[in-house]
Amino acid sequence: MRITLTSLLCALLVWAIQADARNLYVAINGNNNNPGTITQPWRTIGYAVSSASGVHSGDTIVVRQGNYPEEVFPEVSGTATQPIILRRLKNETVSLDPGKIRFESGVNHWKIYGMVIKHSSSSGLEINGTHAANFLTVLKCTFSHNEQDGIYLSGSFGGIQIRSCDIQFNGEVNGVPQNEEGHGIVIYGSSGQLIVKNSLIANNWHKGIAYGSDVTQYDGDNSQIDSNMIINNYESGLDFSPDNSFVRHNYISRNGQRDIESGEWGDKGVMAKGICSHTTFAFNVIKSSGGMELAPLGDQCYYYNNTLYKDIFYTAVPGSPYQSTIMFYDSYDPSSVFRNNIICNMLSQEDHHWAIIAEVYQAYTSQTWSNNLYWAPNSSQQSPDNKPFKLYGAPGPGGNMKTLAEVQATWPNAENNSIYVNPSFISSPDSNFQLLPNSPAIDAGYNVGFPYVGQAPDIGAYEFSTRSANVGHPYGGLFENSGAVLRLSGVGADEMDLSVDPATDELTFDADNGSVPSDALPGMVTLAQNNPNPFNPTTSIIFNLPNDGMVKLTVYSITGQFVKTLVNSHQTAGAHEVTFDGSNLASGVYLYRLEADGLSQTQKMMLTK
Repeated sequence: MRITLTSLLCALLVWAIQADARNLYVAINGNNNNPGTITQPWRTIGYAVSSASGVHSGDTIVVRQGNYPEEVFPEVSGTATQPIILRRLKNETVSLDPGKIRFESGVNHWKIYGMVIKHSSSSGLEINGTHAANFLTVLKCTFSHNEQDGIYLSGSFGGIQIRSCDIQFNGEVNGVPQNEEGHGIVIYGSSGQLIVKNSLIANNWHKGIAYGSDVTQYDGDNSQIDSNMIINNYESGLDFSPDNSFVRHNYISRNGQRDIESGEWGDKGVMAKGICSHTTFAFNVIKSSGGMELAPLGDQCYYYNNTLYKDIFYTAVPGSPYQSTIMFYDSYDPSSVFRNNIICNMLSQEDHHWAIIAEVYQAYTSQTWSNNLYWAPNSSQQSPDNKPFKLYGAPGPGGNMKTLAEVQATWPNAENNSIYVNPSFISSPDSNFQLLPNSPAIDAGYNVGFPYVGQAPDIGAYEFSTRSANVGHPYGGLFENSGAVLRLSGVGADEMDLSVDPATDELTFDADNGSVPSDALPGMVTLAQNNPNPFNPTTSIIFNLPNDGMVKLTVYSITGQFVKTLVNSHQTAGAHEVTFDGSNLASGVYLYRLEADGLSQTQKMMLTK
């Protein structure tokens, strides 16, 4: 009876705490001697998150408009079911400039939403010590221009979700790179699940996402790097270590181009580190890196339906002895599976135009390869040194240098159903790697268990989408409604607002009644998907300009024939909407192309009559 009564009293206590969950307020004109109500708010975020304020599990701390230049150290824990929420008031901007948030050991179960954290003398968000599993969720925050890292994770950090965040220009002071750190997100911890989704991680002065310590075992099972744009970071875009995890639907471009460290000659797009195993890398576009696009050092990993593309944006670092799309280091002999990948190298520089390099051929032959599409047009000649595969010490026809046919002849079980042919992208110079209707990649893949349409999966990061109800297919594109622009919606605290359901973490985007493209990224020209699509006979096209300038918007048939010029004039910065009338055209797929601010972007639309 006593046990039953004790259990009942505990349940009543939990209910009482939950019933007492409050909204507490911080405002520039507040006072820390106030009770923290909406009419008598506190003055500082630091006080609001401290034990002195009386904040407890289930409370929401709402911060009003303004800049709060302070370092914030939460002292109180929530619970797994009743976390403490720190958030801005909807439609208001809250910054810590300069400032940072730091969680010490044992402080658990928080959600942070909508904060701009800038110009810290260390990192914007720091996690130290030991924490509970999945103890922190960070939503729609901006971490930029911090002297060290955007987000720094150390110790047994338990687990953290980072969603819809803008993480840029870390590792610099007034545009000058610093000697320490400078990653977007860096992990020096030994354990913790990392989930990063729908975030922009760009222009950081070291790596985009990095596991900084080569620990012998990293307990980060079930981590996810999903649907992010990882762009123009000084070193690698992603160095990944966890086991049994997913890296999928990411657009990873132009990383490592600024890295001219001696002996590196530019850095890579993605590395699966040697301790990484049983992790799936799928439906990613990895392109234009300063070194190789992929360094697959991990063991028993799975590389499915990626588009790997080394192109004209690469410039060879002086002294660089070689480059390729995929490189296997001589000290690693992993056993992984490569299926349904498009592997292209468009370079013409001597010693830089290979699709695959293995510094010991067994590093290539120890893998399982099938249903891949290779295209390296400047490596296709039959001279001994000009073939797409460079496999040191290889036996058989061609020796070290092999065509795909020679690889298949040397190892009959390698590259089953792989092909060497132009993949026929819609517009690879615009980064639109969706497939044209005549692409040989369509229905040429191996069924690895992902959904597909048609007779078989397609090869590469995109299922051919015109026959799959446009973007309705789950693998029709990298991001929802994506194409050449590869947009993310609602990234960063200084963008248009999102509503968040604290019970589910689900985000609802407020697109201002559709009058402004919800996917516009700061400082970028964006071309939205036409609406409606499919259409008959008219549709609207919205584009956004960061600067005034000349704009040209044209329509072409799917075969590239000119149809109509919609805009060819000087336009002001901001959002613009243009109507296209297809009354005089036949049903089918059409392309519309925007040229502005020195860039070009292409989308496709479908007219149905």
